[in-house]
This record gives sequence, C-alpha cells and structure tokens, in this order.
Amino acid sequence: MMDLCIYDAGKSIPGSYTEHGTYYGDDCHAIELALSHNSTAKDSIPDDPIHQRGNGIRSVIKKVITENGGEVLLASRNGYLYINSRGEYEYNLGGVITGTLITLRLKPNRVPQIMDQSELQFSNPYVYKK
Repeated sequence: MMDLCIYDAGKSIPGSYTEHGTYYGDDCHAIELALSHNSTAKDSIPDDPIHQRGNGIRSVIKKVITENGGEVLLASRNGYLYINSRGEYEYNLGGVITGTLITLRLKPNRVPQIMDQSELQFSNPYVYKK
C-alpha cells in the first residue's frame, strides 16, 4: 500500500459553500456536495469540458476506488468522509481542521515493463551528433 496526502490550507470545502451561499446540512454534507457535481468554481461553463473546473477531486476519487480498489479519506473543517469499494462513511471531527486534507491509499499494481520489450524491437533513430 502507498498513502498519498494532499493538504490545502485554504477556506475548506464547507467554507467555500458558505461563501457562495450554497446550503448544506453539515460539513460532511458539504464534502458530499463537492463530490457530486456541485462546484463553486467561478469560471465553470456547464457542458463545456474545456472550461469546467471543480471536477478534480471527484475524478481522482472515482479512479482510486473503481480502478485501483484503494481508499480515500477526505477531511475538511469539522467533517470527514471515508470512502472504499464497500461504501462511504461520514464522521464529524472532534476539532476543526483548517482547509482540506485528502488522503489516498493506493494498492500496488504491477506495471508492465514495455521499455524492456521495445528496446529489443526498435532502435533509437535520434542519435546525437556533435
């Protein structure tokens, strides 16, 4: 297993929704909103993938869970959401975390060594000449 942590010391997911006047029940609910196409990004344009923002967390979590079989812990302000292949679990923290913490637990996957095979079949046509 490999754990990868990303910390953003900004206003937090619930703080961003509060700033934009978006209703949410509690901090865990705000995290769920962020994972379900409810972005607060200012320059998002619906149905235009080039100009959409606010989809990164959701895309990464989907890949970690469905393709890697890993686990995700997303903590923001007073709530955190733990997600694995069996479901999601909400908790309220005893204290407040400033910003947002994302922890990805990845399962090791064997990566084919294609370079070893390609060197046997192909030569490099780009040779450095002085």
